[in-house]
Amino acid sequence: MPKYFVRLLALALVLVTGNVGFLIFDVVDEYGRDDFPAEFVFGSGTSVYQVEGAALEDGRSFSIWDAYAHSGFCDGANGDIACDGYHKYKEDIELMVETGLEAYRFSISWSRLIPNGRDP
Repeated sequence: MPKYFVRLLALALVLVTGNVGFLIFDVVDEYGRDDFPAEFVFGSGTSVYQVEGAALEDGRSFSIWDAYAHSGFCDGANGDIACDGYHKYKEDIELMVETGLEAYRFSISWSRLIPNGRDP
C-alpha cells in the first residue's frame, strides 16, 4: 500500500472520528466544582527548571539542565530567569488561592539543595 494512501486514510479516520465525537458529546465551555465528584482534588504542578529562575543565587550551582540549555542546542533559551518563581513565590501562592487550587506539586533543584554534588 503506497505511503501517501496510508497517510490519507489516517487523516480521513481522524476527521471522521473527530466529527462523530463532536456530534455525540455536547461542547462545554466552562466547568464548575459541581461537575466533579466531591473527593476530586484540583491541582497544578510545575518543574523547577521551567519556573524557578535565580540560576546562581543563594548558593545554587550549575545543573545538568543549565549545561544543556547553555550548550547552544536551545537557541539561547535557558532557565536563568524562567518565570522567576524563586522571587515571585508569594504572588504564585496568592494566584493558587484565588483560582481555588487544592494541591500543588513542585520540585526543588538538586543543585540548590546540594550545590557541590554529593557533599553537603
